[in-house]
Amino acid sequence: MKVILFYIVLSWGFVCLAQQTESEKLLEQAEKLVYSDPAEAKRISEHNLKISTNEKEIMKSYYIQALSFYIMGEYSKSLESAFMSKKKAADLGNDEWKIKSNDLINRTLNFLQLHVPNQNFVEKIKDSEPEFQAEDLFQKANLSLLRNHSDSAIYYMNEAKSVIDLKESAWANALYLKLKGDVFFKELKLDSAVANYQSSTLIAQKINNPFLLYDLNQKLANAYLALDNISKFQEHNQLLQKLSNETFKLENDASNSAHMLISKDLDDKYLKLKNGYKFGLMSVVILLVLAIFIKIIFYIRNRNKLKMYRNMLEYLHRQKLPEPNLNTTTEEKQEAPKSPMILKESENQILADLEKFEAGKKFTHKDMSLGMLAAQLNTNTKYLSEVINRQKQKNFNSYINELRINYITEKIKSDPNYLNYKVSYLAEECGFSSHSTFTTVFKSIVGVSPIMFVEFVKDELKREKSEPALNE
Repeated sequence: MKVILFYIVLSWGFVCLAQQTESEKLLEQAEKLVYSDPAEAKRISEHNLKISTNEKEIMKSYYIQALSFYIMGEYSKSLESAFMSKKKAADLGNDEWKIKSNDLINRTLNFLQLHVPNQNFVEKIKDSEPEFQAEDLFQKANLSLLRNHSDSAIYYMNEAKSVIDLKESAWANALYLKLKGDVFFKELKLDSAVANYQSSTLIAQKINNPFLLYDLNQKLANAYLALDNISKFQEHNQLLQKLSNETFKLENDASNSAHMLISKDLDDKYLKLKNGYKFGLMSVVILLVLAIFIKIIFYIRNRNKLKMYRNMLEYLHRQKLPEPNLNTTTEEKQEAPKSPMILKESENQILADLEKFEAGKKFTHKDMSLGMLAAQLNTNTKYLSEVINRQKQKNFNSYINELRINYITEKIKSDPNYLNYKVSYLAEECGFSSHSTFTTVFKSIVGVSPIMFVEFVKDELKREKSEPALNE
């Protein structure tokens, strides 16, 4: 009987050892795949969570799962798995993996622009994973490009290449190619920019990260617009609309999950501290942290809205300012150097014709172009472009877009019917064939989206109606 029992225990030990070995092999495989095939790495980690009984392996499986979701842009699920990994690490007393999990959580929160005032979420790893080191360098390169420091951007990109083998990491390679395209775009090498954006898009499609795909399609749309390839521009604009809905939902879900998980995390800490001798003091600290956290969340949500409203009010103020006198403006600008290609009389005539053009509605025609307007004004495109650039201080597209936006905002303010129209109708009414282009241009000029502007006008009308009633 003892012999049989011995063999049963021995067999069970071999089964457990074999299962543990299988789990370890699966984890190694998932770690190699996560940056190139995150979907497969996620599948392996999920399988490992079902079969493994080792707490350390379960902790690693949750981390790989969180990392896979992070690469695919599913930030809500990434946060859930990362918090599970952090909890397991805390239970095991494993500070290294706890910090790794916190690092991943912090990166996700930074992407969502949720900066939480809690030291556990801002811990840094001295030697983080090469892919994350490369990601940080790519962010520095992107910031340099925004500041028109192309040399610095290229330096950081090369630094990233020295940190990681791009052939081994599809995700890092996609980020690198996107930045490379940005550099070419800055240098006006549009064909090279498009080629790099397309290469990055192929990788992004395999990884299936909608945020990365949205960014790339936006860049491709801008590049094709600069190349005057309208069909390609419209194609990517349509893709942007679909991706916009998807990314908006994902970001919303992730923000809700972040609030819930962070609150739960803080609640768990509160319960642990409740049983300790520092209960009273720590209760006050946690309540303060929660209050600051809530305040920061509301601040983040309202900051952009306040900024947009300020921009809109500035726009409305500019509209009320009187137009400068045409003759006076011309006389004042006589001292400025003029092109010998156009006579003063011709310029004055073009300006006078433009004033009539602005008073009409022809700029709302969808097919309005520089050539068409030049023909209507009995001049050539070169003269017309030169006068608009010098006198209106903008290029032709900006000039026409501003006329269209000013026209539709005036309609919205003066005609109550326009407050009930859809954005697509408003776009068509003022000459835009694309709903998304209209929204983008409207926001760049007015400072807020068309929907927010309509809501603002509605609120103003309600306030004006209520004021006489209050006075009575």
